[in-house]
Amino acid sequence: MNNIQYKAGIADCNACTNVCRQCTYACLQEPDIKKLLACIKLTTDCARITELAVKCMIADSAYIKQTCKLCAEICNACAEECEKHAHMEHCKLCATDCRTCAIICLEISKN
Repeated sequence: MNNIQYKAGIADCNACTNVCRQCTYACLQEPDIKKLLACIKLTTDCARITELAVKCMIADSAYIKQTCKLCAEICNACAEECEKHAHMEHCKLCATDCRTCAIICLEISKN
């Protein structure tokens, strides 16, 4: 594979990185941050791994399958946590983008 074949993965991971960061910042503005600590931690981790996955895809890294597999796992965990707070629009959007990213990353990890 070359990085052109990762076009959809790069786009979905970039979108997920951005929405996770937005969710993190929005959660930090909520009145009861303590209830959102797990969400904040997961959105931060998710943004980091999706950013790394993009870098690996662009570089056509030998470790792309492993990176994307881990990315899918973290994206799904983040989505599960954000779904617990889906009454907040930023968490709802984050969960949706994380699920989308997890699907493409899992697909890449299997190819």
